[in-house]
Amino acid sequence: MLTGRRSYRYKANLTLTGVFLLVLVSLGVQHQHPKIFFLQLLTFTLEAALVGGLADWFAVTALFRRPLGWPFHTALIPRNRERIFQSLSEMVENLLSKEALLDKLNQYHVAKFLVDYLSEPQALNELNAFLVSLSDALDMRPFLQNLAQVSEHLLSEKDFGPHLEGWLKEILSKSRHQGFERQVASFLAHHLQNLVTRPEVFAALRQVIEDAYRTYEADHTTRKWVDTLLPSPPELAKGMQKAMVEFLSGSEPVRMVRSGLDAYLSRETPLQLSSFWASLVETLRLEELLSQSGVHSSLRHGLHRILSSGVASILYAVQEQPERLDTLDQFLKSSVSQLINSHHSTLSQMVRDKLDTLTGNDLSRLIELKAGNDLQMIRINGSIIGGLAGMLIYLITTLF
Repeated sequence: MLTGRRSYRYKANLTLTGVFLLVLVSLGVQHQHPKIFFLQLLTFTLEAALVGGLADWFAVTALFRRPLGWPFHTALIPRNRERIFQSLSEMVENLLSKEALLDKLNQYHVAKFLVDYLSEPQALNELNAFLVSLSDALDMRPFLQNLAQVSEHLLSEKDFGPHLEGWLKEILSKSRHQGFERQVASFLAHHLQNLVTRPEVFAALRQVIEDAYRTYEADHTTRKWVDTLLPSPPELAKGMQKAMVEFLSGSEPVRMVRSGLDAYLSRETPLQLSSFWASLVETLRLEELLSQSGVHSSLRHGLHRILSSGVASILYAVQEQPERLDTLDQFLKSSVSQLINSHHSTLSQMVRDKLDTLTGNDLSRLIELKAGNDLQMIRINGSIIGGLAGMLIYLITTLF
């Protein structure tokens, strides 16, 4: 049993073949009875229907290939592949403009979504395990060397950002060869993949795309053809999730972590701890945790205990205090906004790179798959409208 696009093509071909056979029968009968008016009307109507069907068959076929080998202005889609791809790339960049993305970002509470995810038992356990393994990869000798000298100052002074940053930079620069960059990238990529494949992200992406489609097509009937060329919002949202997963599965996360670390280590601006980070340090009760962990005898063992209890404490404190959740949300949105502003231009290039994998024939098959039914209906309508027009012309020229 034929279904979908093939059934419509079958119906269109059957219609054209049926009209052609009826023309032959009608001509044969009219030859035997040339004076009968209704027979003449039927023959003229069928001939016009045949012409209309053939014309629309040629027009539809000419979009994708050369009908009957005709070379002039045919195979339009394969021939204009580059122009179509360029237009689609620019259209996607305009649909998902910086303003639209930032506006949509501000409609969601990113911090709540992230904190709720990290508070789930599996994610929390993996985060704790990651931090513990990461601490094992860090060279803590610089910290031990400076701890005795500045611990009193650190606990008594509120502005300890410059000291902390100096230690942090020294630890990071001496620990790079131990592979913690790859550990960070692997952990972030794994959990970002979990995040981007969640139903909430799919729903948000779908809503963004649907809004973009409606905005693009609003009051512009000539733009509604975009629905036939681009996937539906659910398909495009699923494709975007898949593309993000593929991106995170490659080597790019490691490169980005390494690049970010290089930029941080080369930065000369002193670290300024925000009220949010200060509140987290207060929540951790750092002095009490350090005392309990026996940092002087076993810093690394103490660090493990701090991380294990500290992460859960931070998440709980943020969840229970809306103002901290809002502060974190502002921080995350600011970071994402900077990312969008600095990398938005790569959006159209990603689309173009994906489209460049399609040959002219691939593009034709894709469009036929998406719009094939409507195109085959054009052929059927061509026979119907042609026949009605032929009937009307014959009646006007004969009766008036």
